[in-house]
Amino acid sequence: LNFINEAFKLHGKVNNLQHKLSSTIGIIDKELKLWSSCIVELRLMGQTDENILFEKKVFKDAKDNFSKSW
Repeated sequence: LNFINEAFKLHGKVNNLQHKLSSTIGIIDKELKLWSSCIVELRLMGQTDENILFEKKVFKDAKDNFSKSW
């Protein structure tokens, strides 16, 4: 009986972690979408397209690596 209780507690913790992970990935996705609105501002500030795309790629790679690690 104790084993079953512990199993349910562990299952709850795993579900909680999965929910937090989904939330984190959702936040990262929102940040990526913000890039489209930021690109215009970055261009106005004198950033080249090459710099902008590099920064976006670094951010996207970080998101992908984060997702794969789970």
